[in-house]
Amino acid sequence: MTLSPLREEHSPQEADITADGSFNPRFPHAARIYDYLLDGKNNFAADRQAAEQLIRLVPDLRAAAQANRAFLGRAFHDVAASGITQFLDIGCGLPMERNVHEVVQGVHPDARTIYVDNDLVVATHARALLVKGDHTHFVPGDLRDLPALLGRPDLAKMIDLVQPVGVGLGAVLHFLTMSEAKTAMRTFADRLVPGSMLIMSHACSDGLDPQAVEKSRQVYRNSSSPLHVRSCQEVADIFGPRWLWQPPGLLPVHAWRPDPGSGQVSDERHATPACFVGGLAVLSRP
Repeated sequence: MTLSPLREEHSPQEADITADGSFNPRFPHAARIYDYLLDGKNNFAADRQAAEQLIRLVPDLRAAAQANRAFLGRAFHDVAASGITQFLDIGCGLPMERNVHEVVQGVHPDARTIYVDNDLVVATHARALLVKGDHTHFVPGDLRDLPALLGRPDLAKMIDLVQPVGVGLGAVLHFLTMSEAKTAMRTFADRLVPGSMLIMSHACSDGLDPQAVEKSRQVYRNSSSPLHVRSCQEVADIFGPRWLWQPPGLLPVHAWRPDPGSGQVSDERHATPACFVGGLAVLSRP
């Protein structure tokens, strides 16, 4: 689940893209680093090397990534169980087992899911592996240009914006600046109807060595996407007053509703450094 920078022609961030528009495996890529942390197969030596650097800095990182993945599955299940049947997974990243459409269709067989990413590497895999039948689709789009994304005709064919939508932002907002992230949340609040739900996880610096956090940022400076690790309070500050956190709130992902639908906090809440915090928020009326 990743989002690459908006690219300008000849930008340094294009190092992972070759002249013919395909990817260059010699440079680490944020989606492939995450794939390696999740024991996936869609990664190359440069990605594995970057991921191992990160693991040396944050030894619990692989477990944290897996906990984040599990959290997203529980949260999407709960949103589907609440009655929402249409979903946007923005910054969807590379396909893994138990993707969003599989989770929500396990609750509502007719649930519709649109996967969104602005990355060429992710788009290729998503179109090949995630678009199945009439209820799943992939569209290119960027969280930093939500009006363009939400106005796409192909999105409108599957997602009715006058009905509540479940939006997934799993491990994606930490690739945006604070200003970009706040703008995105305001746009969602303006364009979605009350009752829409937001599933969010974010890299968190709480409990981590500040030097390790800074060195982790440096690793990502050499990849496809710069990283903005924030404290839990800084993450909360991204969201305006219309986004209401549902029980048990914004907290380390491994502690969020460890049993689907329970609404309870795990007794193991402080067992490991946070690494990722997450939560489920509902859009209220103005």
